[in-house]
Amino acid sequence: MDSRHLAEYHVWAGEKTRKIIGMLSDEEYEKDIDILGSIKEKTIHIVIALLFCFLKMKAEFEYLEEGFRETINKTYSLSREELIQCWKMADNKFEELILEKRSGTVTHSINDGESFCLQVDDFLLHYLFHTIYHRGQLNFCLKALEKPRIDSDYLFYFAELDKKLQMTE
Repeated sequence: MDSRHLAEYHVWAGEKTRKIIGMLSDEEYEKDIDILGSIKEKTIHIVIALLFCFLKMKAEFEYLEEGFRETINKTYSLSREELIQCWKMADNKFEELILEKRSGTVTHSINDGESFCLQVDDFLLHYLFHTIYHRGQLNFCLKALEKPRIDSDYLFYFAELDKKLQMTE
């Protein structure tokens, strides 16, 4: 497995997602869709998850505040355009973290208050999978709104990469 591809895939899929979300009206962006909530809520959740990852990794990032609660409050105060910009920058920062090939462990708390340690690569992989999971939920919301869905399967990334390589030959 090539972590460079995973990092680039994450940025690629995020761009595709933000492009579709950017085409929505404010009403569509904020509309509650069944039990999933709104696209706005999903977007905020994805961004907050990435910011939490950066806090745990002790990474420098301009949208981070002193603590997690302050970071959440700041994120909720962002306009839609600011949130999308933060997400784009967070995806790029996440790509950097994946490519850094850090060693060591991260301590992570779970819902019952207990904590456990995991390798840095596994911690980062969790956030990659977490974002994929929520893009799937966004696709459900987009389908409910009768909007184009996000074609961000990992294989589509390689198909697009292959096309780019063929064009440069």
